[in-house]
Amino acid sequence: MNNWRCKVLCALFVFSLSGVAADKTAPSASLPNRYVIGISPFLENTVKDDVYRRIVSLLLEDVPLNSSMAVFDAWNIKTIAQVNIPEVRAFRSPKTRANQFKEQINKIKDFLATKHERPQVSGLKFEQALRLPQFMDFVAQNLQSSNVSTVVILLGSPLYVDPKETRFSMADAYFPSDGHLLASPDKSIFSVKNRASQLTGVTVHMGYFGDPWPSELYQQRILRFWDLFLSAQGARLARVIKKKR
Repeated sequence: MNNWRCKVLCALFVFSLSGVAADKTAPSASLPNRYVIGISPFLENTVKDDVYRRIVSLLLEDVPLNSSMAVFDAWNIKTIAQVNIPEVRAFRSPKTRANQFKEQINKIKDFLATKHERPQVSGLKFEQALRLPQFMDFVAQNLQSSNVSTVVILLGSPLYVDPKETRFSMADAYFPSDGHLLASPDKSIFSVKNRASQLTGVTVHMGYFGDPWPSELYQQRILRFWDLFLSAQGARLARVIKKKR
């Protein structure tokens, strides 16, 4: 993982940086950067303030010129806020960005301040839930481009739950077998048959809060499965970060 992407992720989770981030005053890279943040609407109140501060700090101080940042509800697959940072000297200033992007920052704040009703399904918990397969499809269909370097940051549980098709939910230590990847799309939400190469070049970071794992073995199986699911589409799972509540 290059130093700039490391800084993006660490800025969100308050981890030490390994290396020096890219210099914002330097000329832009050959490809513009696009940062896509997918948030679960079901985060606990104890982490929402920290998430808000880190996202705003990322926007105001770290995202380089000639880049874009978009924040989405990764459960309902809805836009929360989008900004484009032009290659203009004035936008090196956090104050300029705060003034220019005030409306979008308030949208992020309002989203996190809102209590979103969770689905009610017996036997399923929707704490931190997000719909990873559907959200990555959205990224592929609407945000991916050969002319842009795309980094996706997912903030929510790595355990997939589905109120409509509970057989695919990662509950009670269930994990999908590799056969789901090769199944036809009508047989499994995890099928990659119609998703091959749709995320080529995309880097994915996953961040979650607390400890959703019933065992270390289960954790290894789930993260291995997501790695296979994403790599089959051309994406790279760069890092998974746990943040204490």
